[in-house]
Amino acid sequence: MQVLMLDDRYEVRTEDALSELFEILDRKMKEADLLISHMTVDGVEIYDDHYDVLASKLNSIKEVIVEVRTRGQLIEDMIHSSEEYIQRALPEVKDLADAFYRNDMAGWAKLEQLFEGMQWLTQLSEALREVSSGGGPTSGDMHQLLSDFQPQWKEMVEAVEQGDKALVGDLLTYEVVPLLERLLIQAKTLKTSRGN
Repeated sequence: MQVLMLDDRYEVRTEDALSELFEILDRKMKEADLLISHMTVDGVEIYDDHYDVLASKLNSIKEVIVEVRTRGQLIEDMIHSSEEYIQRALPEVKDLADAFYRNDMAGWAKLEQLFEGMQWLTQLSEALREVSSGGGPTSGDMHQLLSDFQPQWKEMVEAVEQGDKALVGDLLTYEVVPLLERLLIQAKTLKTSRGN
């Protein structure tokens, strides 16, 4: 496989060479004060478990492009992604609550998507907290909002397990929507504080 990062190109054929490559990448990243945003593996973007993905498909991968960002660029990308997700999710969650009030069975499948989205948002806030530092509004505030919401998620899981559609609708309307609205405000505040 060909691995490209910045202006460098590497040929990797064995797992030992892959391990050596990751050591080189790590060293170059530290020297240039860069972070890996993601890797594009044969046209597919991979955002985590880079080594495992490459090792598992070592003989079939043709090309890997290592996408790097400065710490500031990576933080901006994360804030932008969270803001976009929340803006798309808010109307969907409102519609989802209505579906549960109407006894629409399609709501169950969409609820699973919401759980996955909230899990992604939590992971994103953890990653954002890890790479950011400094004063003013922080990603830790966003992470704290999500952490403080855990009791409501437990109540949501219980309502789902009991098949209580009205309670699920209420939790979506009176707990999840306000949380997303606060998270959106926090994402916009982070964006503004960074000058975007």
